[in-house]
Amino acid sequence: MDDSTQALVVDGDARTVLHLVRALSEQGIVVGAALNGADGLEEATRNDYDLVLAGVNLPDMAGSGFAEQVRNRLPEAYCVLIGPVPAEADDGKHLIVERPADADAAVGAVDAMFDALAEADDPEMRAQQQDELAQQAEQLEEAGIE
Repeated sequence: MDDSTQALVVDGDARTVLHLVRALSEQGIVVGAALNGADGLEEATRNDYDLVLAGVNLPDMAGSGFAEQVRNRLPEAYCVLIGPVPAEADDGKHLIVERPADADAAVGAVDAMFDALAEADDPEMRAQQQDELAQQAEQLEEAGIE
């Protein structure tokens, strides 16, 4: 990611949003934020975000549904879900980052996410990861995990 990178953080927990906004801002990223899916989708139409982080379970919609709508609006954006534990696809890429409990954990989550995204710069790999992300998010939601 470079200096012109824009990220959107969407989660129902204001502390999680705050921690991630601070951690991303420290990386030189311009960050937008929303506390629910509807506001996040509205914000996604106003800016051309490169990266979108969203909670697995948003207050008004499922994170996987939100991610799908974002991908339709911003097909080039990376979508990463924030879950209870980091989940890995079969290829070892982190698709769901752990929900940070504090500012230090947010920095670690952002670093892990950037490492995973750096390994996935291939468009075909990105598409495969987005499909796996959606499947993993659905499994988490079916299990009732927030």
